Amino acid sequence: MRRPDRSPINLALPTVVTAVLVGSVLGVAFQADPEPVTVAAPVPTAQGLVVDETGRPVPKAVVTVGGAKVLADTRGHYSVALRAPALASASATGHLSRAFAVEPGKARNVVLTSNAKQTLSLRFGGDTMMGRRFYEGYRGQAPALPENATPEDHAAVLRDIGPFLQDSDLTVVNLETALLADTAIEVEGKRRPGLHPTKDLIVTSATALAKGLALAGVDVVSLGNNHTIDGLKPGLQSTNEALDAAGIAHFGAGVDADAAWKPALVKRRGQTVAFLGCTTVTGRQTSIPYVASASSPGAAECEATRLADEVKKAAKRADSVVVMIHGGVEYRRSQTVQVRSLATVAQQAGARVVIGSHPHVIGGLVSTQSNVFAESLGNLVFDQELWPTFPSMLVRVDLRRGVPVSTTVDPIVIDAYRPRPAIGEMADAIARIAAGHAAGVSTGASDGAGRLGGTSAALALGPAPAAKVVKVPLKLGQVRRLASGWWYAPPATPGQPLVRMGSDLLFGTGTFEPMEIGRRAANVPLWSLGKYGSVTTDAACGPASADGSAGSGLMLARTPLSTRTAFASPQHRTPVTPRQKLSVLASLRQASEGSQLQVHWFKAFAGPSSSISSIELPEGSWDRDSCRRVRFDVTVPKGAVAAQVFVLLKPPAGGQRVRRLAVDDVSLVDWAPSGRTGRRYGVLEVLKDASVPFSADDGGLASASPIVPVSQP
Repeated sequence: MRRPDRSPINLALPTVVTAVLVGSVLGVAFQADPEPVTVAAPVPTAQGLVVDETGRPVPKAVVTVGGAKVLADTRGHYSVALRAPALASASATGHLSRAFAVEPGKARNVVLTSNAKQTLSLRFGGDTMMGRRFYEGYRGQAPALPENATPEDHAAVLRDIGPFLQDSDLTVVNLETALLADTAIEVEGKRRPGLHPTKDLIVTSATALAKGLALAGVDVVSLGNNHTIDGLKPGLQSTNEALDAAGIAHFGAGVDADAAWKPALVKRRGQTVAFLGCTTVTGRQTSIPYVASASSPGAAECEATRLADEVKKAAKRADSVVVMIHGGVEYRRSQTVQVRSLATVAQQAGARVVIGSHPHVIGGLVSTQSNVFAESLGNLVFDQELWPTFPSMLVRVDLRRGVPVSTTVDPIVIDAYRPRPAIGEMADAIARIAAGHAAGVSTGASDGAGRLGGTSAALALGPAPAAKVVKVPLKLGQVRRLASGWWYAPPATPGQPLVRMGSDLLFGTGTFEPMEIGRRAANVPLWSLGKYGSVTTDAACGPASADGSAGSGLMLARTPLSTRTAFASPQHRTPVTPRQKLSVLASLRQASEGSQLQVHWFKAFAGPSSSISSIELPEGSWDRDSCRRVRFDVTVPKGAVAAQVFVLLKPPAGGQRVRRLAVDDVSLVDWAPSGRTGRRYGVLEVLKDASVPFSADDGGLASASPIVPVSQP
């Protein structure tokens, strides 16, 4: 797993189990009492298939996890004993290598693109900065960056995703910040001189970030965005100088419009890639626009005619053209008609890959003929604290003679400003967004062009194999979660819908299971448990996990001496819209008097709640296989823009009994309009007794059952 000009990928060492041969000792003259025999618990495995971009097996591929190596068999099948999630690498003669995440008890296929000598691999990441809150610390944790942070300090923030950044020929991100010697934005409560004087939001990072990105594995950055000019002309010069010194190619901004449109021409292994970037966010409402003119600096402004001309010119100088378009609506996954139209213009002019940015949340992937369009890559590394910005992804596009032959997604999650490889329910949620969220506003399609591959996603760039279809008998009113890789495939015959589809706005974090690789803190990711909450197997519901572990749930406890309410909630608010139909779902293992589910409604993303919806939970105690399912339907009130789920346990008013609330599988389901289906949805409600059909794009990878087992109907 080495690029020609790079050091080897450093993979985090997981707990990998290897076989040890124990011999006997001969010629002993005495007989001792036999030692008691201890039968070791079976060790879970991570397994799957290594295939090429056409789906053909890659026999004898080498899969490496930590210090252990296994060889795929003649069918491309690999299996490695594994106790903890980890990043693995796969390689084979004549194929491009890559990194990928593996989990105990889970299947994961990996694509190794063939014809390596003729194929170039590109990695794309989202919006990138390291300033502001990076120096302040997250919820009592140590700051992500110390004062006077070095390039090595910046690179360390990206350490956990380093193998992804380093497994391709070129890695490209959207650098959405000015690189300055002084990152301070305000001095004594006033905006510091030298920064944009009237812009609402300024983003600055240290010049050391440039070298830090290079150390982490980044080769190319786009400056075609609305924050490149935050440091005005001197700041743009400082940014360019820092990138040049770090050896990072850049494009999308310049001292004037012509310079901003100048492509970055980057050569790797005998091929040249031209990069162009522009933004639709012009800033003309401010005193200094964000886009360049004939006589002023800034980013290139996306305009259809100029975009087409520049792509055509670049195509004459390169084997392939990549265009990065910065635009759309912040925190909205589906791109605007304007950005989609610009993507089409770029593709028709000759761009094979178009990458979207600016929404700060991930969107879907689309393939049209021989082109790839990623609507939004969200954030790669950023200090935002809005809930939907945490799931993210890295997209890899492999080009052969300038044409995409493989496009795959590796889910990541941003936790305390640090990106880490995503696993479990979080990875499944990200894969569903990538594979199914490019539903065409213009085409009216119910699904995108992506395909689900367990907890990853890919684009079908050629004839796709037939999906595996399974029918499951379900009863009216049942609410079920789909297993990774499965999606609802409606019958071809018209009639009353069998199910209503939805998505968990909490991204599966309410299962209280591991969500990421590399996390060193003991508490559950992305939730606040307060002083009186804990994650324990005693609160888990449902069957044991795929790796054989007992699983986890949330436990709150209050004693007769307690005076405060115990609570737990996601760390940040979720954006909502008035009249949106939502359901809070949960499984109860134990509930004492005073147990509640609440939804707090907010009219802003800061400040107190404007109203609260709540229900009292039924008292009782249940086995993990018969937990009590509860459902709380709510409608977003007028004026609300955000919601936050709370699990609460009030203290007893005297007495001698301890109160406990043990809860698992907490979700906030956003129900889709009637008739909406596709890969993006991971939750369903049954509308009539029926045998419901489900599809798996990768039938050999998906679990046997499309439905996640629950403790009670």
